[in-house]
Amino acid sequence: MKSTLAIIALVLTGCATPPAWLADHYDRNDPCQARAELGRPEGYTRPDWCGSASGRRYIYNTQNQRVGYIK
Repeated sequence: MKSTLAIIALVLTGCATPPAWLADHYDRNDPCQARAELGRPEGYTRPDWCGSASGRRYIYNTQNQRVGYIK
């Protein structure tokens, strides 16, 4: 009986923490994550489209004139 309660308590408390392995998997596959602990090589640069939510991205027409922006 005690071992059954211990197993149930162990299983229930284990669900309260987020799965770190899943978060690490998504971070490693995200090219915008440039942290060294994710296995990025020395001098890694993120793609140009990373961080688009932090500021404005300008929209240009076919004549290379700015016609608007996305914030």
